[in-house]
Amino acid sequence: MKTTSIQTLMNTILDSYLNQDEVDPNFRSTGISKLDFMTSGWKPGVSIVSARPSMGLTAFALTQVYQVLSNLKENEVVIYLSDKDSSTAIMHRLLSIATQIDLSIIQNGKLNKEEYEQVKSHPITRQLKDDNLIIMKDNVSTVYNLRSLVHDLKQDGKKTVMIFIDSLQSLLYRVRSQEIKDVMLDLNLLSEEYDCPLVCTMPMGRSLEHRESKYPRLTDFDTKMVNIASRVFFLMRPDYYQLIDASEGDISETHLVVAKNEGQLDTIMLGMNRKTLTMGELDSNFTQNLTLS
Repeated sequence: MKTTSIQTLMNTILDSYLNQDEVDPNFRSTGISKLDFMTSGWKPGVSIVSARPSMGLTAFALTQVYQVLSNLKENEVVIYLSDKDSSTAIMHRLLSIATQIDLSIIQNGKLNKEEYEQVKSHPITRQLKDDNLIIMKDNVSTVYNLRSLVHDLKQDGKKTVMIFIDSLQSLLYRVRSQEIKDVMLDLNLLSEEYDCPLVCTMPMGRSLEHRESKYPRLTDFDTKMVNIASRVFFLMRPDYYQLIDASEGDISETHLVVAKNEGQLDTIMLGMNRKTLTMGELDSNFTQNLTLS
């Protein structure tokens, strides 16, 4: 049986307090100050972000992709597995998030000269040109494929700093219910082995639509997934369920529920820009809340 010396553990904790200004190399800021404070940012392990359709799961995921891309070091890469959008659509959405130019303008290619120069000169454009983002499509994606890709990148001298799976359902639908635990364990092992935070979106079923409270609960989830995940978050738009009046502007209030965490549990108020599908802290500096390098 493996045991841990309490004295050694206590010394490690005390040392961490003395060195609290040192940044963990595997720490990745969420760009949301309260969430970073509560969770210490994205860390190795599997984090699940779940919601009903139309709550902004992909908007949250891609805003986080942009957040990480904006702070990459040399030879670092991000992997994004998508089961919905094409690679072109993902690029369009990232450019809209980065520049805050309406997504419809970017999709239609109707940029004026100033907007074109803004897209061309933005740091995110260089990151995308340099292949710092690797997009995997669902039709060929398995945990084995994902692991092989991370291994090959490491062999080429590149470090995978974060993996996004949008959505986890794309990996689970291929297996029987009793194998969900194995998939989750494999993802957790991959994350821990390569010191790489792994964030998965997961659409929710219809159960909450038939009850008075429209806020998701851990009991709405498969127990095996909840037990293995390091963190579980839920997204909910109260205006969608007419719990609050819809905003007349471009920003829609969104609640991020921290449902499972090593520490504090709480609900964080976010805002989603409906024109750029950007999700960030809900305050007067909404569009400046994404941390740039």
